[in-house]
Amino acid sequence: MNVVVIEDEPPSAEALVDLLAEVAPAARVIARLASVDAAVRWLSAHPSPDLVLADIELGDGRVFEAFRRVHSVAPVIFTTAYDRFLLDAFQTQGIAYLVKPFGAAELAAALAKYDQLRRGFAAGGTAELDRMVRQLAAGGDHRRHFTVKAGRRIQILPLDRVALIALGLAGMEIIDLRGTSHTPSSDGSLVEIERSLPPAGFFRINRTEIVALAAIDQLHPDGDRIAIAVKGLARPCVVSGHRAAAFRRWVGMT
Repeated sequence: MNVVVIEDEPPSAEALVDLLAEVAPAARVIARLASVDAAVRWLSAHPSPDLVLADIELGDGRVFEAFRRVHSVAPVIFTTAYDRFLLDAFQTQGIAYLVKPFGAAELAAALAKYDQLRRGFAAGGTAELDRMVRQLAAGGDHRRHFTVKAGRRIQILPLDRVALIALGLAGMEIIDLRGTSHTPSSDGSLVEIERSLPPAGFFRINRTEIVALAAIDQLHPDGDRIAIAVKGLARPCVVSGHRAAAFRRWVGMT
């Protein structure tokens, strides 16, 4: 197994390589990269290592930028001191997310997941796993949940419990079917979230809100204006005029 390590702190990189040697003696580290630019250059020339172990916060930016700039199909185990990038990680070829400090047991579990994926696609060869990773990276597979903050913990909020995603003055919030507001555990624009959602189940009704079809209780059309009563929400949501025609088609009003 050929492994690439992306880590900008030499002691951390050395510790990770040592831990990898302990957990997976057969693994071979073929490159150590310390920046986004270095990762872009190396992955541009070698797009298909078996596995990447990548820190997220690097000296010249976040490692996600490297994967956006390079067509790489390598699965990634992210290693970071922060839990707020969980969503971004699993939208960027991530197969596991390890929060520092982690030990041999955590790394071994992540490598076991990698091995399970490889063996699961053995019938189709590695090309099948590469195809799946490319599909995920391109957004071909839609998200099934959000990760949200719960004090110092992170919780999973399944899509079937989501009523509304809204961008307000305080930032992004996800409102569930009971009307409870949740804060996403990672940053991301409303456009990025919209792209990650299954289009049959979610629709961006205006500049700041995405509504779930399952959460729509009543529709109140008034010319080009459509007000929506959303389950769990005391106030109505309004479809903007330039989105009204597409919204009518989406809910089957036309």
